[in-house]
Amino acid sequence: MPYAIVVLGIGVFCLNTTEIMVAGLLPSLSSEFDVSVSTVGYLISVYAMGMVVGGPVLTVALLRVPRKKALLWLLATFVAGQVLGAAAQDFWVLVAARVITALAASAFFGIAVAVCAQLVDKDQRGRALSVLFGGLMVAQVVGLPAATLIDQHFGWRASFWAVGALAGLNALAVWRRVPTTPMPERMRLRGEISAFRNARLWGVYGTNALVI
Repeated sequence: MPYAIVVLGIGVFCLNTTEIMVAGLLPSLSSEFDVSVSTVGYLISVYAMGMVVGGPVLTVALLRVPRKKALLWLLATFVAGQVLGAAAQDFWVLVAARVITALAASAFFGIAVAVCAQLVDKDQRGRALSVLFGGLMVAQVVGLPAATLIDQHFGWRASFWAVGALAGLNALAVWRRVPTTPMPERMRLRGEISAFRNARLWGVYGTNALVI
């Protein structure tokens, strides 16, 4: 299994940790911005909406960009969003930071999957994707508790800075370890949309929706 896939899995870990870590920071954020805990909870919803609505649009916009370059741009955007969130003095600034990081995360996931598929033989793709999206599982059992622990000892801003720093290191690892993969020929939006005609694909979407 190429080391580049592990590197991308760490990137997924960073991005998913940011998505869910607010759940462990609710009291601190509520106190910091003088809003209710339920209002702070919308930071999780905003992130999810950014991924669902904006992520696919950004992915389409990057169809003609070399995939390694796109991954680096997205990680840089994510780090910028984390820095904005860590330095936020206003609740709405933090909301904007969440939207920025969500857009980068959603597009990163899709492009990382495509890169993984190019780095291994067909019979290894399932294993490669399990390593990649293992970052999601690790974020649940390690990332969220770690962010909460950092908050309890150093404050919620330190949690944001920590994930941002790790994502920055991951960007460096992507630059050093992920090879440049060939661009598929004639990637067009019409061709991407035509995939939705596949009934089996909708079966996969339905299964994922029920699991989530």
